[in-house]
Amino acid sequence: MSDSVYEPFLEAQDQAMREVVIYHTGAPVEIQAPHGCGKTELLLQRAVHLERADLAWRLEWKLITFSRKATQGARERLQLLFGEDADDLPVSTIHSLGRSIVQTALGRRDLRVVDPREADFFVREAMKKAGLSPQAWPSELVAGLIGEAKERRVMPEEFVTLSASPLQQKIAQVYAEYQALLRSRRAYDFADLILEATKLLEQDTALCEQVQMSCRFLMVDEWQDSSLGQYALIRRLVGPQRDIMVAGSEDQSIYE
Repeated sequence: MSDSVYEPFLEAQDQAMREVVIYHTGAPVEIQAPHGCGKTELLLQRAVHLERADLAWRLEWKLITFSRKATQGARERLQLLFGEDADDLPVSTIHSLGRSIVQTALGRRDLRVVDPREADFFVREAMKKAGLSPQAWPSELVAGLIGEAKERRVMPEEFVTLSASPLQQKIAQVYAEYQALLRSRRAYDFADLILEATKLLEQDTALCEQVQMSCRFLMVDEWQDSSLGQYALIRRLVGPQRDIMVAGSEDQSIYE
């Protein structure tokens, strides 16, 4: 991350406002600013302050991003700020965090995650089993409908009861077949990681408390990119102290 990105922002801000962001604890804070104003840098500076002021151990704060590129950039910048080549920095994508939660709950480290290309293959196979032609209904469209259902936390058995038209009933069948194919291979798609992690935190109080302790100080970058399902998971990560800080810009949102 270039110095030119964040220094003008830091230099231009009132000192009191900077302290609100970097030194604030104990209540939710949302940072809204245009692209290039140094929002990410403030979150990183706050993480450093938490450790150096002995407010938190490294096991007690977490920074969530929404892409691998952003995660890598944050790690590299934090290494410079801390002055150490640390590999234990608690920075991860929302999907990596979801995967970690599911693995912890299931006691497995070999969780298989399918990428969009693999997921499309399983959707096509599910469509064949359900008798829905990929030529008539593009698999990308059907996958999108299944993804939307997962975002709304609607499982296949519930999707069937909500489906009124013949086409909706067919999509419900595809959804059920798709999930069965994934589970038969002990596999999860990206949406599953978010959905299953959220469900597990809701159902397992001990697990939820454990995860919340590791997110005692929670920071979320590019907040505008969080989906409905991801928002539900992030809410579960926040403990009783409600110490969450998010940064984003509506004009950069990937959602219309």
